[in-house]
Amino acid sequence: MNKVHSILWGLKFRSSLLYHYLFNKKVRKRTAWHEMRYHLFSPRMYAVANERATLINKDEKYSYYRIKGYDDTFIYPASAPLYSFAMVMAEARPQHWHYYEIPQTAVAPGDVVVDCGSAEGFFAFKHQHTASRIFVLEPLPLFVDSLRELFRHKNKVIIIAITTYHEGQDYEQLIALIKGVVPEYNHLVKGIHYISGNPVMLHMWI
Repeated sequence: MNKVHSILWGLKFRSSLLYHYLFNKKVRKRTAWHEMRYHLFSPRMYAVANERATLINKDEKYSYYRIKGYDDTFIYPASAPLYSFAMVMAEARPQHWHYYEIPQTAVAPGDVVVDCGSAEGFFAFKHQHTASRIFVLEPLPLFVDSLRELFRHKNKVIIIAITTYHEGQDYEQLIALIKGVVPEYNHLVKGIHYISGNPVMLHMWI
């Protein structure tokens, strides 16, 4: 039943993306067809997770994964849903709209990174050997515990906790707010939220 539910959800999600692309000029203007094709026909996130990650150990508190392309072991809360882990693996592909880095915002050697809303910490995990220092902000105790275990011997990664919230995806207001302070900022929005049709990612850089 869970597999059937997952398939039906995937069909609903992809149908919603296609609807916004076909009937919203604003969405079509900012979204190339090759992006749509990728998100409409890409493998399900569980298939991506199975291809990218191998479970090598598990205890009462943590699941330990070997991630393709990384030497360090990735630690994930054993009680956290597999759905979230699979989503992280899917979003770690450069073609995905949720992928954080584009050439203008890539993490360069020696950068100081503030990972706001780190959750499971995969972004910090990716760049722990690139950045000079990483500040990991995460308020959820479940993930804070696993983050401490993940970066226990990594002095350059500092875990603190803070949270903020805003209504919907107010990307236009965020752009106006930031440019109102520093007009030199450039910006790029990408992706389609399956309900609202708004972008799923906002990049800003100088």
